[in-house]
Amino acid sequence: MPKEFSVDLRWRVVYLYYDDLSTVDIANTLHMSKSIVNKIIKRYNRWACVENPFKGIPGRRKQFSNEDLEILRNLITEKVDWYLDELVYEMECITGKRVSVAALWRSLQYLGITRKKLHKAALERNEIIRAHYLATIGEHYTQNQLIFLDESAKDERKGFVAVDIFEGSCDRKKFVDFVLDQVVPIMNPYPGDNSVIVMDNAKIHHDNELVVLLEELGCRVVFLPLTPPL
Repeated sequence: MPKEFSVDLRWRVVYLYYDDLSTVDIANTLHMSKSIVNKIIKRYNRWACVENPFKGIPGRRKQFSNEDLEILRNLITEKVDWYLDELVYEMECITGKRVSVAALWRSLQYLGITRKKLHKAALERNEIIRAHYLATIGEHYTQNQLIFLDESAKDERKGFVAVDIFEGSCDRKKFVDFVLDQVVPIMNPYPGDNSVIVMDNAKIHHDNELVVLLEELGCRVVFLPLTPPL
């Protein structure tokens, strides 16, 4: 039976690919075959998701009504940079109908919403978000205050300020333990040096208890926009 990779690990393939790593480098970094890497990238480029869009959904097949399609049209206007699987989940929450990614994509095509239009709109919106984020960071914080935290966190001025190496993907517990054991000891209350932690929007980073703890220690926590600045 082929090895099953987690959704988070498959998303990591996409992130590394758009960081200009070759498929060979991605395969070596994540310990998976080049064919799997190519398959994940191909699926993402076509369907904007990393899971099989044709995977069967149990229960009676449900189709969107005209009212549902109007909800979808409004939703895609507000959430133009969302992934298709996120739209599937949101539509289920609103309408109570769960469809496959492929079915949702067909609904978008029926509405005349193409991937090209979505991509163009997302780029325009993301440029605004990036500009606002960079302006906010530049206005409120200094270089010495910022600690950028990720699974491969690195401070270009000082090198690695904290590092942990382990086999397999990083889950929330490993991430929280790493922050508490290795990052918190070098942090200072705001507005001192190393007083602002900047993280992306990976699910494992959104731990409310950790954020509250950091804020109680006097630190600030800033999340990157959904599409990080280049």
